[in-house]
Amino acid sequence: MGMFLIGYDVECGTPGDHFHASKNVEMVQKETEKFVSTASAIHESYKIPATFFICGDLLSKTSDIFKAHVENPYLDFQQHTWSHKSLKPAVVTHNGRVDLFDWPTAVTLDEIRWEIGETNKLFKEKLGITCRGLSTPFAYFMGLADRPDILKILHEEGIEYFRSFHLNKEELSIREPLPFEYHPFSHPTQGFPTMIDFCIKGYSDVTWALRFGWDAADGFVSYIKQALHLIETSDYVWTLVLHDWSMMKISDSLAVVDEILHYITKNLDLEVLTFDSAYDKLLKSPMIAQNMGRTVDWKINVNKLL
Repeated sequence: MGMFLIGYDVECGTPGDHFHASKNVEMVQKETEKFVSTASAIHESYKIPATFFICGDLLSKTSDIFKAHVENPYLDFQQHTWSHKSLKPAVVTHNGRVDLFDWPTAVTLDEIRWEIGETNKLFKEKLGITCRGLSTPFAYFMGLADRPDILKILHEEGIEYFRSFHLNKEELSIREPLPFEYHPFSHPTQGFPTMIDFCIKGYSDVTWALRFGWDAADGFVSYIKQALHLIETSDYVWTLVLHDWSMMKISDSLAVVDEILHYITKNLDLEVLTFDSAYDKLLKSPMIAQNMGRTVDWKINVNKLL
C-alpha cells in the first residue's frame, strides 16, 4: 500500500496566483473565506486529512479565517514563504536551449531567511502553530539538494521537511511532470540527514490546466483516479499539489476535491496522511535513511482522458 498526501498551496492574491493582478484585498479575503470553509467541511466530512501550505502575506490579511479552522483534526497548517518568492533560480533545458524561469526570486540568503522566519513568526503569533513544513514556491529539478546554504537556513528556522523537487530536467513541468519513480529523500551528504524533500510527482492542478486547458478538469480527475490505483498497489509516496485559487476557478464548491475524496473512500485502500504525520513515519524508513530512489517510470496516455 502506498502513501497519499494532499497538499494545497494557499496563495490567493500572491504572485503564485495566476489571476492575482485582478484581485484587491477584499476579493482575496472573500475568496479565501470561501475556500477554507469549503475545504475544511469537505475533508472533515470524508475524514481525509490534508495540509494547507499558506503564504505569510495572505495569512497576515486573513488570519481570523484560518484561526477558525485550526481545531479541525483533518487539516494541518504549514508555510509557503511570505510572498511566494522562489528560493533559488530555476534553470531547465527546453527545446534544445537553456532557459531561466522568469519569476520572483530571492536574491540573497538574508532575503530567504526573512521569507521563512517572518512567516513562522506570524504562524506562531496568529495561529499558535510552530511550522516545520514548507512548500517552496515554484519548484526545481533536484529540489534544494544542490544548495546546502539554503538548507542550513531552513534548518535554523525550524523547517524539517519540504516539497521542492518537481521539474523534469529535460522539459518544463507543464510539458512532462516528474515521474512517480522518485521517492522522498533526505540530505545526509549536505549535513541534514533529517530534512526530507517529499518531491512533487505527476501533474498538479495548475500544470494540468496549463497543458490541457482550464476546461479539462474531468480529464484531471480521471488522471488522478488512475494514478491513485498505482499508489494503492505500490510503495510510492504521492504528494498531490492543488491550489486554492485554481480549485476555486474550476468550481467554488471545490467539486474536484469532493469527487477525489469520494472516490478514495469508495474504491481505494490508501494511507492518506498530513505531511506532518508522513514526515514522522518516513523518517524511520530505511529508504529515507539510505537515500534510495526508484527506477520504474509510470506514464499514461493523457489525451485519452480529455
